[in-house]
Amino acid sequence: MGIDCGFDIYPPLERTDANKTRYELFLCEVLEAYGLHLDDRTNPTVVADSDNVVRVNAASECSYIEFMVGEHPRIPRRCQHFLRFSSKVSGRSVAEPHIRIVYKIARQHLGDRVYFWHESNEFGACILQRGCYNWNEIRAAERRIGELGSEENEEQRKPERKETNQNDPHQSSSVPDSDNELYAIQPIQSKGQGIIATSNIPRGTRILLEAPIFKLPDSMGDVDSAESIVLRQVRSLSREQQRAFFALQNVHGRRYSPLLGIVQTNMLPLAGNDSGNGGLFIKASRINHSCQPNAQQMWNSSLSSLTVHALDDIQTGDEITISYISGVSMGYIERQRYLMDGFSFFCACGLCSLPLSARLRNDERLAQIQSIEDNGDLVNPDEVSRRSTEVYRQVRQLFELLEEEGIRDMRLSNACFMAFQIAAIIGDKSRAKVFAEKAYSARKLLSGDDNPVTIAFKRFADRPVDHPLYGARMQCYDSNWEPPQHISEEEFEDWLWNTDGWLLSSD
Repeated sequence: MGIDCGFDIYPPLERTDANKTRYELFLCEVLEAYGLHLDDRTNPTVVADSDNVVRVNAASECSYIEFMVGEHPRIPRRCQHFLRFSSKVSGRSVAEPHIRIVYKIARQHLGDRVYFWHESNEFGACILQRGCYNWNEIRAAERRIGELGSEENEEQRKPERKETNQNDPHQSSSVPDSDNELYAIQPIQSKGQGIIATSNIPRGTRILLEAPIFKLPDSMGDVDSAESIVLRQVRSLSREQQRAFFALQNVHGRRYSPLLGIVQTNMLPLAGNDSGNGGLFIKASRINHSCQPNAQQMWNSSLSSLTVHALDDIQTGDEITISYISGVSMGYIERQRYLMDGFSFFCACGLCSLPLSARLRNDERLAQIQSIEDNGDLVNPDEVSRRSTEVYRQVRQLFELLEEEGIRDMRLSNACFMAFQIAAIIGDKSRAKVFAEKAYSARKLLSGDDNPVTIAFKRFADRPVDHPLYGARMQCYDSNWEPPQHISEEEFEDWLWNTDGWLLSSD
């Protein structure tokens, strides 16, 4: 029986020029660590190091470098064939020190795709107990390597794939989503993987509905505790889910273990009954950021799933983006600092690429938006009663700023609901109804009509008096339920923001 130990390369390296170069450097350093050099490897005969630990067979695809210890772990000639380096290490085996030497070299050259594992799992929570592949997959891969002919014939059968991103050699080709024909996951220039629309997507369309593979509390204690929690969750996943998990981006490098780095990079916050928790989503984690996104992610606690809806009409071939700072109106410098600290990238979206003068004006408007949104007194019954006209005027300014910035995300639905609450506090039935309907429409666009918040907004649109603040400071003479009919849009806006019918105590 015995205990196996080794490391896996997951996902496998693609045959790009960059990966070939990295793999060649890896092979060179492994051989140099055992006293062999480049000239030795060009000899078609079998060459071994002085201690007869490492043997090189230049004519072998599968056993290009073979270690003469344990179960003779092998390194193949080509990067795309390298899946696992392992051996049994229990009993009298002396293979483990060599596995660890090669693992360290692999991490240096091949990065976060290298996952160390040990079946005894006696080295801490950050070490996997089993590899990323099962043994049937490893043996099948070895058989395929053995069936390959010479390098020239292989190159003819499998043409070189062109790289689409010089900065990310870990890319794979486009992967259409089997459950949804609206998008495909594929490499994006300078961004790694992303999601591209494969058909025209009208505004308000639900692009994605995905349950998390696991949930985690926002606070998991110290690093050791967090790694232990994450490891338990990953072990509970199916083999397919584990593979998908390990294929996700990790921007934190060696700051955390690979497990915790993937979680820190990809965890999305939840809401409602799951507030205070985060979820790990395989597909949604592939959606890249924009400060002017064309889609909105929302947690649906009733469905225990994340939804993504189109904020704008999205054309075939467009990248689908969300905001990693959704609902917060940060200025340019603050956004860049947040994204660099949390996700290790500098944003160059349309908003961040504005000329300096336009960017400064944008920052000023965003600061005004955030200032109004942060003012909790706007829905305080006492404050509304005391300064109702001024409060209402501030909310109108918020609407104007959102329109100037073209913002239609949750900030718009929140502004509509804020205006509804003010009208409800005053007891203005007709205006409360209009703003509740606006809040419902905006929220439905973001999260669908099955989201609990959307359902609540719909109830208030039908019956504004159901809101607990309705009539808290009854100061409205207008008893009409319905807004005026058969008037122009401009006249309607004038009516909507007119407070002449309110009894103002001290304005």
